[in-house]
Amino acid sequence: MNDVGVGPAEGRFRVLLVEDQADLATTVSTYLSRHEFDVTVAPDGQAARAAFTAERPDIVVLDLGLPDTDGTLLVSYFTRETDVPVMIVTGRGDEVDRVVGLELGAADYVTKPFSLRELLARIRAHLRRRAPAAAAPADRGTLTLGPYVVDPLHREVRLGQERIELTAAAFDLLLLLLEHETVSRDDIASLILRKAYFPGDRSVDQLVSRLRTSLGEGAWGQIESVRGIGYRLLRP
Repeated sequence: MNDVGVGPAEGRFRVLLVEDQADLATTVSTYLSRHEFDVTVAPDGQAARAAFTAERPDIVVLDLGLPDTDGTLLVSYFTRETDVPVMIVTGRGDEVDRVVGLELGAADYVTKPFSLRELLARIRAHLRRRAPAAAAPADRGTLTLGPYVVDPLHREVRLGQERIELTAAAFDLLLLLLEHETVSRDDIASLILRKAYFPGDRSVDQLVSRLRTSLGEGAWGQIESVRGIGYRLLRP
């Protein structure tokens, strides 16, 4: 975890965590640090502005409930002149603040209490969208899985000398499946399709079907439905 003004280690993405609850800030920053992110914690709006200028983070995770300022004002401040994605954190009852934050340019939101694993997945997904040629540090190595080679850095999948053509959404889905043992339909809808999932919505299943078709009948690459949960990737 960094103090304001301390630069990140080479090659690591920078997260500015704006959170006034010390215990939660420590938990989140420790978890993200273990996954190769450099985290700067700001406990209030004044510290957040200073850290944003000093650190030039790759993404901001912002709790709207701060002691010295309206969190939505910080959303506007961060998004006014930069393309740095801002993820807002809200309580379950803060629907109005959540909507206002999104209208001001926030990229996403999570509600308290939230899963650290979900937060990490959302951060990685936003970093991929911001810089398609980049991936979170843990994703940068080339992966060899059965006959397939997955290159997150260049967003390529190869079968021998043949390049497997995937849409951006299908590639993001593949990485999400590689990162997690199982992935829910809710996660696929929110993290990749940028929408809420509801029973009967076939868009998630259609995306999974397209990825299955693109991967073909290789020794691995089969995507299995997990009843009542979502999907998982069968590995060799």
